[in-house]
Amino acid sequence: MGYRTRDEMAALLAAPDRSHWVGRRDHALLLTRYHRGARVSEITARRRAQVGCGATTFLDLHGTGRTERTVPLWPQTSRVLQAWCREEGAAADQLAFPNARGTPLTRHGVMYLLQQVVHVATTAGPSLRTKTVSPHVIRQNPAYLLMSRSMAKRGGALAW
Repeated sequence: MGYRTRDEMAALLAAPDRSHWVGRRDHALLLTRYHRGARVSEITARRRAQVGCGATTFLDLHGTGRTERTVPLWPQTSRVLQAWCREEGAAADQLAFPNARGTPLTRHGVMYLLQQVVHVATTAGPSLRTKTVSPHVIRQNPAYLLMSRSMAKRGGALAW
């Protein structure tokens, strides 16, 4: 499957134009997915009540097989989500990451926004031109980097 380096991920996360509403939404969505490993379906279905933006910031996720988990967010992700929550308002039933019409983003919508981000990010991370970047790669990337770092410390290699 592969993974993207930290520099490539930084280029992807910096790519959305945050001077526009769509760019701020895309940045918050991608950062949250990357840091928490959320599936597309988990993140696009989140309501504002499932994103705790307070003294501690957390995300309630409901995965496959009716699994439920509440996950804390990294400080950087927390700051971005708190700003996004303030901008969007506090209605508990409102979608956390709506499309421009206020309805849920679709899987295809997330893929489209990711393709746009990759296109912009190739200027800062030219290596992205030759690599596949999919929603699943973004989701798995933190775990892969953590595992590869752990294996490198032990002098081992990853074998799939």
